[in-house]
Amino acid sequence: MIIAALAGLIFWLGSSGLVAWKLTRRTRDPFPEPPPAVDSAEVESHRLKTSDGHEIGAWLVRGDRRKGCVLLIHGNGASRHQMLPVMQWLADARFTVLAISLRAHGDSTGQINDFGYSARHDATAAVDFLEKECPDQPIYIVGRSLGAAVAIFAADDLDGQVPGYFLEQPYKDLDSATWNRLQNHLPPVFDWVAYRGLRLWAPVFLPIDPDQVSPHDRISDIPESVPVVLLTGSADRHARLEEVTDMYRRIEPHAKLVIFDGAEHVGLYRADPRLYKTTLFDLLDGSPKTDFTFLPPK
Repeated sequence: MIIAALAGLIFWLGSSGLVAWKLTRRTRDPFPEPPPAVDSAEVESHRLKTSDGHEIGAWLVRGDRRKGCVLLIHGNGASRHQMLPVMQWLADARFTVLAISLRAHGDSTGQINDFGYSARHDATAAVDFLEKECPDQPIYIVGRSLGAAVAIFAADDLDGQVPGYFLEQPYKDLDSATWNRLQNHLPPVFDWVAYRGLRLWAPVFLPIDPDQVSPHDRISDIPESVPVVLLTGSADRHARLEEVTDMYRRIEPHAKLVIFDGAEHVGLYRADPRLYKTTLFDLLDGSPKTDFTFLPPK
């Protein structure tokens, strides 16, 4: 029994360490991201330098200088290709658009994925780039999932530079994001055992305290004068409705919550393109006409 217990302990520690290591590293080697075809627009390729020494791949579409600029930030494990449908809509409307691939994703440098915390430097580098390329134009941020968390983490550094945030399905904090995924895939007890193993190894593989990886705690860094639109799906099991609702309530005086009925943790521009586009352009145009809905969690 003692030998079996020791073997089980070693297996638990080893497997937990391996999974924690894999989850905090990029999912694939850097790969080329040539400019895509965007109707009625020319796409430029750029490499942005961050303040902490990374190179970030980016696509730029130049629009009407009388309109604003939009920074697009993708979700975890993806790259700027994920935001192409939104880039096309914005290009059609003559907005200037910059889509980036976060560190440890796409053709950008970096190996460690700390779930958006360090990638805040990628967002600030992108905003600084847009300010130089498009002076005197407002710069909005559209972030999906991980990208929404990146925008939140960058908010303190971007104080006064961004007049609006469009945040799709942000996770609440690292603990809840991990626990949700384990509950989705493992039966009771096994999920708790796996969680404890990942929590044990997290400080070893992450360059920061895991407790700091909390968009919920940082969302109030967005100035009260800046409008924020939060989007989520009512059936999202990764960034759950009650968690996004809790984040919304922290900034309720200057925020809107838009709920996509029946949508899971997928690109909401696919779940309901009309609602997504209407909500986005209302924010960019500065005239919120959408009938925003707030549904309290069941």
